[in-house]
Amino acid sequence: MKALNGIHHISAITADAAQNLRFYTGLMGMRLVKKTVNQDNPSVYHLFYADENGSPGADLTFFEYPGLVRGRAGAGMIHRIGFRVGSDQALHFRMIFAVAREAGWLPADKDFEHAQIGMVQGKDGQRLRTRAGDNVSLEDLITEGPQRARALLDEVDRDETGLDLDA
Repeated sequence: MKALNGIHHISAITADAAQNLRFYTGLMGMRLVKKTVNQDNPSVYHLFYADENGSPGADLTFFEYPGLVRGRAGAGMIHRIGFRVGSDQALHFRMIFAVAREAGWLPADKDFEHAQIGMVQGKDGQRLRTRAGDNVSLEDLITEGPQRARALLDEVDRDETGLDLDA
């Protein structure tokens, strides 16, 4: 069996397309990239949201079934969607979730949480940036670090150090 390296998109169901649109575009800041109908049932709206780059795994789609009763999480059902963003977005997401709960978009018995990821910082506590002023990705550092270290070690004269670098 081939390894699963990620997801392409998540499809879910909503009872109210207009409320769904207000939540995901107005509150979550996602882009509505397409509004169409379900190919299997043309009387059903199909809304597509994604990030500004159309990144793989960023698509979230909804089919509208008006008046549908809220479901319960169970086997084979989506009951948690995670958004991976930087730690500096923690306050922003706490505010989004508080406003959404007050608006009735998030049920009182459901938790929404922001899972923080690391931010690469310099000695001054500021985001580490490239010479071009771009932020440095922790993933890039983790990937590139061993490669650079290997290249530096390969430059060392092995006869002088007596080290077996390939051991």
